[in-house]
Order: sequence, then structure tokens, then C-alpha cells
Amino acid sequence: MYLKDNVYKFNKFASYPDLVHGFSTRVFGSMRPKHDEHKESMAKFAAALDIPVEKIVTMGQKHTNVVYTVTDKDLGQVIPETDSLATTSANIFLGVVTADCLPILIYDPNKKIVAAIHAGWRGLFSEVIKKTIEIFVQHDSQLQDLVVGIGPCIRSCCYEIAEDHKNKLSEKPEWGKYIIERDGKLFLDLPRAAVEQLVNLGIKIENIEDGDYCTFEHDDVNSKRKEGDDFGEIIGVIGVKA
Repeated sequence: MYLKDNVYKFNKFASYPDLVHGFSTRVFGSMRPKHDEHKESMAKFAAALDIPVEKIVTMGQKHTNVVYTVTDKDLGQVIPETDSLATTSANIFLGVVTADCLPILIYDPNKKIVAAIHAGWRGLFSEVIKKTIEIFVQHDSQLQDLVVGIGPCIRSCCYEIAEDHKNKLSEKPEWGKYIIERDGKLFLDLPRAAVEQLVNLGIKIENIEDGDYCTFEHDDVNSKRKEGDDFGEIIGVIGVKA
């Protein structure tokens, strides 16, 4: 991942000239819908990506595994009760807002299909990634062609969890390896869980870029854990220009 003009982008996406993507920073303001500056912030970021703000579609994220396929009728809308968006259409730009959770962007350069996923531990636990990949398969994507990026999120250095949280995750034994004990505290490695899920589904490890950027550690992006109840949010956007 690299920074250009206050926008974070994936190196693995850079070779596709028709692909638009990026993550906002605090320079653009908060993307959280409840904040008064939300619309102005969205417009600034859309301008930075050189796309019309009215062609961005976002989701009313609720930590579900619900995936919605976006078409032209959804332009400018917020899709309720949804945590993953996919589209097969050009000039539709999918947005995911985050402030510690994982924003995951997926691109099939052959079929020109894109997806944006909001994944906290609940979403990963309920396999929102698998549900999203199923959309690509339905449109005849070859899994080895998919390119994936994981944007700024809270990482195992800072994502402390409680004992009861560990007990919940232990309902799936494979999740034990994502829990790290350090100095008598428990920490969760969500990016590792996401990468392993992607690989287990058939995505090539060399096609996955983990941005390796912790929201809690860095001040140019938002963090709910660091900022408290009135936290701001960044947005990740992906889409194909016609």
C-alpha cells in the first residue's frame, strides 16, 4: 500500500488503468454518516478519485454476512443491513466506511467485477468473505484471477479483546491461532484471519495485498477505539471506469 495525494492505494491494483480505488485520510474529513461534514467529505474524496460522488454506493453496515449486488438503480444510495457490495457494471463505485474494522476490496480484471467488504470479527466469523466470493463464482470468475487488498484496520498490536470474546471465538477451533496472549492480555489478529480465509477459498496468496497499516497506531486515519464514541470514519472505494 502506498500514499499519493493523501489517498492510500494498493500496489497490486496500480497496473489496471481502468480500476479506480483508494482509501481516504483525515485530510478529507470524516465519512461517518452521522457527522455533519459527511457529504462534504464524500464530495472531496470523490473529486480526488476523479469520479462523480453520486455514483458512489455505500452500505448500512451491521456486522452481517449479507452481500448485495449493485446496479445502476442503486447509484448514490446506502444499501441497508448490508456488509458487502459487488457489481458487474462499470461506472458504479462501491464504498466501505471503517474506523478499525477491515475494509477489503476485490477485483477480477478479466470479468471487470469488483467488491467492497466491511469485516469486523463478526463478519469474518460469519464468513462474509466466502459469501462475497460466491458472487464472483456465479459470474464465472476464476478464483486465481482475483486480486484482493486489505486496507487500514486495527491490527494485533493494538486489538485487545476480553476473555468472553475469546470464548465466543473458540466456538470455531481454528480461530484459536488468531488470538495472541501478550503481557497477560489477549489480542486478535483479524487481517491474518481474512488472508487465511481468502487463501482457503482459492485466492492466490501472491494476489493478496495486506496494507499492514494499523488505524490505532496512525493518526492520519480514524480509529473508534482511540477516538471514543464520536469517532470519525474513512472510506475505501473501488470501481471500474468505462
